Amino acid sequence: MRYGSLLVSWLSLMGTAWGEVPVTARPQEMVFSQTEVELADAKRYAGLTSRLRQYGELDTDTEAGARVLAIVARLAAAARTLVPAQADIAWEVHTTANPDVDGISMAGGKLLIGLPFIRGMGLTDSELAMVLAHEMAHVLGHHHGEALSNAFTLAFRNLPQKPVPFVALAVSAMQANRGLLHRAGPLARMQELEADALGLLLASRAGYPRSELVGFYEKLAHQDDAAGLAESVSHPSGPVRLHYARAVTQLIEADMFGP
Repeated sequence: MRYGSLLVSWLSLMGTAWGEVPVTARPQEMVFSQTEVELADAKRYAGLTSRLRQYGELDTDTEAGARVLAIVARLAAAARTLVPAQADIAWEVHTTANPDVDGISMAGGKLLIGLPFIRGMGLTDSELAMVLAHEMAHVLGHHHGEALSNAFTLAFRNLPQKPVPFVALAVSAMQANRGLLHRAGPLARMQELEADALGLLLASRAGYPRSELVGFYEKLAHQDDAAGLAESVSHPSGPVRLHYARAVTQLIEADMFGP
């Protein structure tokens, strides 16, 4: 215990802190504060939505947007109970007609969902809730700050004199260094499965039937199989996620996962 305390103290002096993912209790190594990450992501989100609005691709379908907002409101209510420490998250949600966007989340509760993705997969309300709950779980799990902290550590770990840890350095490193993305892959894939688990729990607590939530992963697995897709740098394959979702669902039903 004494040596563990000394290690934590030493890491704190080096600018590293330890966090913990809600529900799973997985420890996280953080270089940046949550405030720093949220400010950086707010800027990135504003830039992204501004460009989409300029191209006429933001919030183009009022009815579809209202559907998404209603589901997010229901999930947000469940999130306040599931993770009360983050009850003050001000969720901001937009839809886009851009076909390259499926679901995107950023720190601080910023969400973006692609309408072509929703329509292309024929998502029911429960399946759409699963997608949105997954993205919200990334926010609740502080995955964005962890990913940026990991990127900074990987990018500059071998330098004799490391730069002062600024979030912008981590963001630019991730954008400019393909090798870094591959080295960050294991954490990214693990975060995806963790967001699947937390998202299943969140959507289940919001009252969506678990069998219908797993339906999203069945569609995803079928899509990946049909396209011959395997694991990517950042995501496990659809069949792996389906198998994992079914296992987590059994744990939730047995009251063995979640507070």
